[in-house]
Amino acid sequence: MNEPLPGSKTTIVGIMCASLVTVDMQDTVLCVEEVLNQCNLSSVPVVDRERGDCFGIISLKDVAHFRAAKRNPSAVLAWEMCTYKPLTAGPQAPIEDVARLMVEHRIHHVVVVEDGVLKGLVSSLDVIAAYLRQSSAQAGRIA
Repeated sequence: MNEPLPGSKTTIVGIMCASLVTVDMQDTVLCVEEVLNQCNLSSVPVVDRERGDCFGIISLKDVAHFRAAKRNPSAVLAWEMCTYKPLTAGPQAPIEDVARLMVEHRIHHVVVVEDGVLKGLVSSLDVIAAYLRQSSAQAGRIA
C-alpha cells in the first residue's frame, strides 16, 4: 500500500505513488513486460528520457492484447504500443475529480504531472484505499 505523501488528504498528492518505475520509449515490449512482472506493477509510464516527459503508459491489459495478437515483443518498442498522451492531473487535483475522470474514461491509472514533470501515478486502487480510510475515520468519529 502506498504511504500518503505530505499534503492534503483530499488531493491526489496524498495518495499518489511518487516512487515511480518507468520505462523508456525505446525499450522493447519484452523489456516492458519484464519490468511489469519484476516490480509487480499493473502499469508503467513510458518516458522520453531525452525530453524528460511522460510519453505514454502501458498496462498489463495492453501487454495481454499485444500477446494475443501474437506480435514479436522483441521487435516492437514501447512507444509503438503505449497509450499515447495518457490522462493526467496535477498533484493538487481533488481525489473525487480524479476518480470521476477514471470512471468516465474507463481507466485505472492517471499520471500525475506538474509543470510538465512526471510526479507520480494514481491507480483506481489508490482511490479506493483513500475512500476506505476516510470511511473508517468517519466511522470512528461517529462511534
